[in-house]
Amino acid sequence: MAILGGMVQFGMIFWGQITLTQVVRDTGRWASTQQQCSNAAAVQSEGDAIALTSSLFGYASGEFKATGTSPMAVAWADVTPVPPGPQPSDACPPPDNSQVWQVTVTGTHTVPVFFPGMQYLPGFTNNKVTLSSQAVFRMEPAP
Repeated sequence: MAILGGMVQFGMIFWGQITLTQVVRDTGRWASTQQQCSNAAAVQSEGDAIALTSSLFGYASGEFKATGTSPMAVAWADVTPVPPGPQPSDACPPPDNSQVWQVTVTGTHTVPVFFPGMQYLPGFTNNKVTLSSQAVFRMEPAP
């Protein structure tokens, strides 16, 4: 019975990790197509909408939205290599392909632990397991 329960519990955790990774990737993919670089609330709202349509185990509506400390972080960075000579503009979104901007989306989510005794294993606290995933995408200039 313990082996069967452990298999089911770890299956639920893996399911949560795979689904969280897909939600973060889809959110990052969406954010990289937007022509704005500072609207984290819009990205978090889109991440919430994506998570609601996915099968993210234990997800509560509005969990990724920007209210207080959101479990979905968004950051933009200019990673253009600095060549000698005149520097390209530092505008975001990038005006052309000579400038490289990246958007990084990091999501965290807790999966409930339902099988008794699992809370004593490392990483299992308060009958929950915290999962995280990160995706980095290059922003493309406007067509």
